[in-house]
Amino acid sequence: MSSPFAQFGCLDELIQVVYQNFDRFVLISSVADDEWTLRVGLSGTQGRWWRGSWKDNDVYEAIGSKASPKLQEIFAQKLADCIIQKNVSISNWSPEPETQIKLTLSPPGKEPAHVPLTEISAAEAASFSTQVFLDIALRAQTRGNQLYGSEMSVPTAIGNAASTSNEASRNSKAPERENMVKQKEETIKPTGKRKESEPPVPVEQLQPKTRAKGASLANPNKKARKYQAQEFESDED
Repeated sequence: MSSPFAQFGCLDELIQVVYQNFDRFVLISSVADDEWTLRVGLSGTQGRWWRGSWKDNDVYEAIGSKASPKLQEIFAQKLADCIIQKNVSISNWSPEPETQIKLTLSPPGKEPAHVPLTEISAAEAASFSTQVFLDIALRAQTRGNQLYGSEMSVPTAIGNAASTSNEASRNSKAPERENMVKQKEETIKPTGKRKESEPPVPVEQLQPKTRAKGASLANPNKKARKYQAQEFESDED
């Protein structure tokens, strides 16, 4: 029989803040091949860490030993949703050292799941905290080694790829634009030569027309008046 934790991938590397009265805890969930582990740390001057885990028998006790892998996955997802949606509570909390507390995950409409937590030593707590910060530092290398990063920042590789793509697109369209410009210039540019198919303009058409005497300047199409010379008798007659 395979381990049910093969279906618990959704519970790996989850982190959440849990508020209990005036205290604030950080909850970290991780999954290995043979167990599901929860670590809870108290914030403040009384800071300390607790650790608890589930083994195969704990899972079988909750959903039965004959549960199919699909049912195991559904059960794990409900537990993950409890952490994500903050359906988590801490009980039996006491400021006294070496206190055992209990973490309860309450899926809506389902039986709550309880995980007993035991306080760990200062050396183990320091070792775990250092490992967490090491993981954070390694992942920060992908965002310029910034601890928190920027939500608006764009990875350099993506920015360079977009810039290269735009440049290539502009270069590919450049010859097409040049051809269009040349065609327009050839269309509007005067050739300076008469086409061979065009007949020469007759000389008569080039000579200016003379206006008939008496033609109206205001209406050139109006027929010119005919003038008849008049003779007058001399005084001697």
